[in-house]
Amino acid sequence: MKKLIICEKPSLAKNVRDAIAHRENVQRVGNKDLYYYESSSYVITFCFGHLLTLGEPEKYIAEGETAVLPIIPANFRLFPNDKDCARQYALIKKLMDMPEIDGIIHCGDADREGEIIVRNVLRVARNTKPVYRLWLPEQTESTILKALSSLENDSKYDDLANAGYARTFVDWLFGYNLSRYLMQKANVRKGWGVGRVIIPIVDTVYQRELEIRNFVSTPYFQLHGETEKDDIKVTVTDKEKYDTQDQAQLRLTELSSGVYRVGSIDTKKAVVTPPKMFSLDTLQGKLSKDLGMTLDKSMPIIQSLYDKKFITYPRADTEYFAEEEKADVFAVADKMNAVYSLDLEHKDSKKIFDSSKVESHSAIRPTLNFPTSESGLSEDEQKVYNTIVRRFCAVFAPPCTVNRTVIVFTDGTHEFKIKGDTPITPGFRRYEPPKKTDDNEEDNKTLPSFSPGELVSFSWVIDNKMTKAPPRYTIDSLNAYLKAPFAKSSSAQDNDDSPADDSELYEAVKKGMEIGTVATRTGLITKCVKTYKYLDIKQGKYYCTEKGEAFIGYLHQLNIDLFTERNIEFNMMIKSVELGKETMQHSIDKTADELRRIIAQDVTVSSAQKFTDSNSLGKCPFCGSDVLDGSKNFYCSAYKSGCKFVIFKNTYCHFSFVKDGKEINYTKPMSLTKSNCKALLSSGSTTVSIEEKNGKGKYKIGVTFNPDNKHEFVSIERIREKKKEG
Repeated sequence: MKKLIICEKPSLAKNVRDAIAHRENVQRVGNKDLYYYESSSYVITFCFGHLLTLGEPEKYIAEGETAVLPIIPANFRLFPNDKDCARQYALIKKLMDMPEIDGIIHCGDADREGEIIVRNVLRVARNTKPVYRLWLPEQTESTILKALSSLENDSKYDDLANAGYARTFVDWLFGYNLSRYLMQKANVRKGWGVGRVIIPIVDTVYQRELEIRNFVSTPYFQLHGETEKDDIKVTVTDKEKYDTQDQAQLRLTELSSGVYRVGSIDTKKAVVTPPKMFSLDTLQGKLSKDLGMTLDKSMPIIQSLYDKKFITYPRADTEYFAEEEKADVFAVADKMNAVYSLDLEHKDSKKIFDSSKVESHSAIRPTLNFPTSESGLSEDEQKVYNTIVRRFCAVFAPPCTVNRTVIVFTDGTHEFKIKGDTPITPGFRRYEPPKKTDDNEEDNKTLPSFSPGELVSFSWVIDNKMTKAPPRYTIDSLNAYLKAPFAKSSSAQDNDDSPADDSELYEAVKKGMEIGTVATRTGLITKCVKTYKYLDIKQGKYYCTEKGEAFIGYLHQLNIDLFTERNIEFNMMIKSVELGKETMQHSIDKTADELRRIIAQDVTVSSAQKFTDSNSLGKCPFCGSDVLDGSKNFYCSAYKSGCKFVIFKNTYCHFSFVKDGKEINYTKPMSLTKSNCKALLSSGSTTVSIEEKNGKGKYKIGVTFNPDNKHEFVSIERIREKKKEG
């Protein structure tokens, strides 16, 4: 008899196959497009992620009936995503029904979504065979083989699955019903998505947009004093702030009249705390800050490193390891010491290992499978992997120690301090050196040599300053806010002095007091930017677009209240299902009640206007929609509605001339840039320069808009410049 292993995706099935191949021969069975693996003990197959998904609302409406909102299915049904998914499902069903299969091994990703992806297949196939769970924190061969030898009954994860279904059903109900309701009311056919988590994401950025827009910068005055010794400039700052120049002038007179001495010099040895390990949120924040990677760029790279067995499960929502993982974590440190001649330590600390702050998955770390030059990592994959490795090394490096000096200057009435660190041992800073910023510059600077009682003369200066508007959200700070919206400070910190106690934050996350989850936030923020155009991101900072502001306006007019506080109520409700305190049906019923309340009000709103895409190159001359930059062409954003307008980036200019009585014809390749496209859309023409055939000069090519050219809607010809007379 054999067990059928159903993996979430092909790459995971391949890794499971490779692990089992260490124990028994594994054969691939099937053709290029439809196949599975088989050994003497196992049959291994796979889904394509969400092989089966909930159907469109129309699938729940009887033929001939008109859809009336809200659509609340009596029973949710699952359907293959497409023809390929239908074929793959049929294969899995066939394998499940094989007589020699006496049990199913569920090998979805080790999270809420992964739990229901495989269960969906078992549910539709009406499986009656026993199901076991292969729970993998990483995809190395040793971990897979160890997990296969200690399988648990999948019923252990029933509450997790119920929470996954509750989240799926709740978001389907809100998403389809509210999106259609808003678009009906705003008299638009597409492009306006309403989602339970999308609403607070957009509103968070919008509220910050309002704060910045309404902020009135006001002047204030502050003083600083300067002196110099040993060719080192020393600056002290007066903490008092003044509204007027006259007040600051009085303070200047007061401070300038003092005779200052060195009151005290206090030097103590200090241990600088290293940063924490990475959760997915903090890793993506670091990659954005250091490498300029957007969420949609970094996530596939991180996932790829996991699929290639180089890092542990990436959708981690904690910066801690579970206490039972110490041996595995220390084994990685030992191997790094041996391979790279490092001096990492076995640190057994609650700041690193704390099971109370770990739910499903521990912090992201390297596995024992180190990449080599033959591993084929891309440049970006190597950069991301190095970031994870450096953080691991920083956490387990020997202590970073400094002599921390505080010098106090006083005139008997006023006191001013300067601070400086003198390194003793580099510790974690060997792997993550501190970056010089305004916040830590004072603490890391070199101090001159002073003696107690020494006279010091300061030159005082009035600084004219302006109050600053709140900063725009970055990937780092937006993720931090969404994870802990009620925290006193939602800005993620990435410095030496991490908060000593974050227990309250982790307790809040365990209760569901967050917006979305670490597994979903990346995709939803990206959807707000790229799909719906509610947000824009420029140089790592989020902006609310004109369409995003209109979106929030419609939500208020239609009394759709799924903003932060209300949203968290639903998130906590779903979390209660996971904790076994609420039923899945309770979540569905509460959502249905909320939808009926919203839609019953039948509010009238004004029609939505057309908004220019922030990436638009201009308006389509045929339908007026935005023209966007594609990989090979410039295309109309309304192409799905049938608009055929397109301008190809790479085209040809055809030349014809007579030489020695013969007509010569040839073509020259030419490229059109975004600037050319903008000019075509705004004025109907543009010019391009290309090299002559002999390479000794350039032709000037004219490109004009031509609606009669059905291939690419432009005409191209050489511009023959007039010869100069005389």
